[in-house]
Amino acid sequence: MLDFLTRKPQLRAGGFGQFALTKRIGDPIDFVWPCTNSGDAAGSAFIQVSEAGASVLLGAAFQVSPNQTIPLNLHATIAGPALTPGLHSLVVDMREGPPSPPRIIAASTVELSVVLA
Repeated sequence: MLDFLTRKPQLRAGGFGQFALTKRIGDPIDFVWPCTNSGDAAGSAFIQVSEAGASVLLGAAFQVSPNQTIPLNLHATIAGPALTPGLHSLVVDMREGPPSPPRIIAASTVELSVVLA
């Protein structure tokens, strides 16, 4: 039987909640989000952060084995014109990939206040 017919990964997100952050430009920003694979094959998942449709931060992909929960994490530095001082409404997605484009598993909104250093 073809692999894509037998592979049934079922990745799902754990308890990532909405919350507010205040950061200075140049400060690291961290997201940790548990991902559980309740399927029968390994899957790959990652975190993506965007604002108004423009990708801001992209985490590395993590392999999640069957019947395993791992904490996906993203650690990046706030810099450049993408995050100027002020209030930003960020969408944090957990995505499964490949295939391309990656399938969305879950999403949450984070209010981020960026201040001058």
